[in-house]
Amino acid sequence: MEIGGREKKQYHIIDIVGKIDWLKDSIILKSYVNTLLEKNTFNIAMNLAQVTYLD
Repeated sequence: MEIGGREKKQYHIIDIVGKIDWLKDSIILKSYVNTLLEKNTFNIAMNLAQVTYLD
């Protein structure tokens, strides 16, 4: 799993690429979202268009 972020208007979009394995990748994704929330970024969307597998 690869994570990238971008801003579009008032939204922060998290782009996720590859396979998502919840046992190992959920910690990374949760940490990324928590970092955004600590910066008072609340309008968050996840782009899953390039996710090839979801466990």
